[in-house]
Amino acid sequence: RVLQERKKGHAQVHVNTAQQEALIELQDEKRYLKTERDLINMKYEEARGQISDLTSALKLRELSFNESNSTLETVKEQQKSRERIIMQMKAALAEEASSK
Repeated sequence: RVLQERKKGHAQVHVNTAQQEALIELQDEKRYLKTERDLINMKYEEARGQISDLTSALKLRELSFNESNSTLETVKEQQKSRERIIMQMKAALAEEASSK
């Protein structure tokens, strides 16, 4: 009977040791997963920041493009106006020359 009790005690020690080892493994895995999650969150936030920066840069380029396009339209209108004035001056000179 005493021998049986000792065997039970040894078996219980082995069970307790196995449980402690399993618990330590689970805690290690939990720490590892938390670290992985933290890394993923950092990369996610970094990517969000980059997307925000790229979006801002794109908006600035769009504004710059629209401004350039507007300037180009203004220059085209000015050129047409100059061409009309030149044509009017040529017509006036031709009319003056023909009346002499």
